[in-house]
Amino acid sequence: MNNEYERTEADKIIEECLSLHNPKSFFLFAGAGSGKTRSLVNALQYINNTIRDQLVLLDKHVAVITFTNAAAEEIKNRTQYDSLFTISTIHSFVWQLIKGFDVDIKKWLKDYLQSKINEYDSKPHKSGTKLEASYNKQLERLKQLETIKHFNYDPAPEAANSGKDSLNHSEVLKICAHFLTNKPLFAKMLVQKFPILLIDESQDTDKNLMEAFLSIQNKFADCFTLGLFGDTKQRIYATGKEDLGDIDWSSRGFKTPQKPQNHRSGSRIIELANKIGSLIDKTPTQNPVPDKGEGCVRLFLAPTNTNKSLTESHVKEQMASITGDSLWNKENWQDKEGATLVLEHRMAAVRMGFVEMWDALKNTTEFDSVKSGTSQEINFFKNFVLPLLQSKNAFDTMKITRKYYKNLFKQICKESLRSISEGVSRIKAAYTENPNITFGEMLDVIKTCSIFNIPHKYDDEPENFELFFDTKLSQIIPYAKYIDGLSEFKTHHGVKGLEFNNVMAIIDNDTKWRTYDETNFFITGSANKDTLRLLYVICTRAKQNLAIILYTDTPKNQLNQNWFNDDEIISLSSF
Repeated sequence: MNNEYERTEADKIIEECLSLHNPKSFFLFAGAGSGKTRSLVNALQYINNTIRDQLVLLDKHVAVITFTNAAAEEIKNRTQYDSLFTISTIHSFVWQLIKGFDVDIKKWLKDYLQSKINEYDSKPHKSGTKLEASYNKQLERLKQLETIKHFNYDPAPEAANSGKDSLNHSEVLKICAHFLTNKPLFAKMLVQKFPILLIDESQDTDKNLMEAFLSIQNKFADCFTLGLFGDTKQRIYATGKEDLGDIDWSSRGFKTPQKPQNHRSGSRIIELANKIGSLIDKTPTQNPVPDKGEGCVRLFLAPTNTNKSLTESHVKEQMASITGDSLWNKENWQDKEGATLVLEHRMAAVRMGFVEMWDALKNTTEFDSVKSGTSQEINFFKNFVLPLLQSKNAFDTMKITRKYYKNLFKQICKESLRSISEGVSRIKAAYTENPNITFGEMLDVIKTCSIFNIPHKYDDEPENFELFFDTKLSQIIPYAKYIDGLSEFKTHHGVKGLEFNNVMAIIDNDTKWRTYDETNFFITGSANKDTLRLLYVICTRAKQNLAIILYTDTPKNQLNQNWFNDDEIISLSSF
């Protein structure tokens, strides 16, 4: 790690806390674009320069919990993958803590499953529902529990290869929180191994775990530093601890450094974000820095019955003219050039052309893994069939089949190579001859090849995929682009922590997600806290230009006037 780094006043306060002899805990309020990650890395740099030898001598480490794998990787890279620092997502971190405590895990899981079963039995219920299916699954799992000797953490529990010994995201969090709260030796083990625990995006960290960590800090304040980094205005997940922004931290012995400057966005964007943020909590507003300029904000009012694709293309043209930024004229933005933000995945599916496939899967048990891109059944087409269709030569074909179907090569010979080559040719010909071929029709072609493995659920549970089999195979192309993050379309939730030169946010009531009512906010000026936090995140993603498209039939003169200047509101005709 480099020994030189820029230090702010907030960094200096944090440094005072990072001592093994006189530790202090802290909560750093760092708003959007304030350099929160920079301060976290600075803290690690300070530890490396001052108390590294003591930590190494005592065989202790510093734990850093991040919200995403990408964030963990970024911090690892900045610290040059120093083994002193255990940097991971919350799920990976807690699994490493509880891994191997199989007897205790089994007892907790037995009590947990039994409580869920008792809860179901105590209430009236109908047969043939998802609730009943979940109940039956819990009953079966409880029966199998005694045969399990070791547990595993499975990020994709709905995948076909998931075993009865698998624990999902939610379970590992609950188990760890229970152990930390109810097993004193387990809590002591954490403190002894990690005398310093730093938590990024603390406002969205699971509330039960956060309360457990706060309890441990209170009990071991003389030998444990809990460092929280976050922006309570950006708490957008219901599982986060609600009142972090309202806690009297000084009464708990915490230092409270602040980073009030936003180094990301233009002043006009920050002004809008501050207005929204002031309705969320009393944590500090942000200050702009002069070299980021003013930035541009526009609200476009579009009729609800308009052609949305044409409308959104027109808005890009308008923004290119207003801002003089040629990036708005690009057909597709790349990386940080820009992002089109939608409330839910289905809105992206409509605009990208895979909505029929999406809707066909929404009532299946695999839908959560479809949304996360971890469904083995859908990835059979995404990661195997699609690359085969797009392969240019025999070398590409061999590489793909070897990567995803290694068992084909256990007894390699000319005959098996010929069979693979003929099978791939048959698959490619089927698509070339009929670009409208369905998933089911392609599956039938693949089965006739008699050499490629088919996900077993397609044979075991065909009724579960009946609607999916009737949709066009070509929809796997935009789905793959979207799920791999190669599309300019992002969800409002998925962009937290990211930044883009240009942001086009789509506010459309054409969604069944009723937790958020963004349309009502612009019309009446009021909204629930969940909606306000999401809007705050949207605004603070933009560095230079922010275009909000509001699909509404409410005329301009009936909008709430608190958020935009008159010349910033543009009414569009129907397309």
